Amino acid sequence: MHIQYSGKGGNTQRYVCRGTFGAMAVGNCIGFGGMRVDRAVAQEVLERLQPLGIRGGLAGNGGAHAAS
Repeated sequence: MHIQYSGKGGNTQRYVCRGTFGAMAVGNCIGFGGMRVDRAVAQEVLERLQPLGIRGGLAGNGGAHAAS
């Protein structure tokens, strides 16, 4: 997959499969807008990392308490 940017300011992304690499590449085999995909991936990353952040914060807080 490749990403193409277009639109005003070049900040609209689109994911495109261009087939074979190289000068003799075939036409696009699939393409779709990137905004929903990027939003969904970001949400998944945040959901997976949030418990780790809470545990890390609690461990850090507990360590500070133990030191005093």
